[in-house]
Amino acid sequence: MKRFFPPQIRRTLKFFFSVLQVIIDILLYDLILSLMHTSMSFEMKAFLTGTMTAFFLFNKLYGFRLWTFHDEMNAVLHSWVLIFLVSILYLYAAKLNIPFMFVIFSMALFIPATLTARYLFRRVLFSSGLLSTSVIILGAGHAGKMFAGSIEKSPFISRKVICFLDDDDRKQGKIISRVPVMGKLKDFQRIQSELHADEAVIAIPTASRGTLAEILD
Repeated sequence: MKRFFPPQIRRTLKFFFSVLQVIIDILLYDLILSLMHTSMSFEMKAFLTGTMTAFFLFNKLYGFRLWTFHDEMNAVLHSWVLIFLVSILYLYAAKLNIPFMFVIFSMALFIPATLTARYLFRRVLFSSGLLSTSVIILGAGHAGKMFAGSIEKSPFISRKVICFLDDDDRKQGKIISRVPVMGKLKDFQRIQSELHADEAVIAIPTASRGTLAEILD
């Protein structure tokens, strides 16, 4: 069973890797700007990279949230629209001799570069378990399998399912979606204590209100 870092250590690691992601984006965009416009002033580079970083921070692109690749791509594209508008307004107001198309082309190169870097960065971090949050799924039926499968498929999701709990005797000891069924619902407190799970997901659509209340208690 994979070991998970305590929450306090994960928060420190998350902050460190968030700062590292900011640095990677700044270096990538600065490199693209330098290659496209060799005579660009330091002030202009600082403005463009600062604007990029500010809008990426605004759209929470440095928090290692529960992203899918599609979600992160949408957030990057949304940030690019805002960056483009602000940059064009600045170039116009400052009367700088830099074509508007330069901003478009620089971001057109930066977007695939940062998405590729983010994909690889998260792949390494999450596969190594450095930022992983451990999850127990209550219910090994269709809903539980779908939830476990969606987590398994995405390299951008930091949650890792460590086991199922289900009251069906036929499922005990089996491996479902590469996750073991380790007991029944009544075993939750013991299993959680042994594995130090951070979260529990209730995936029992047919559970009665009484059963849900008992689980929540």
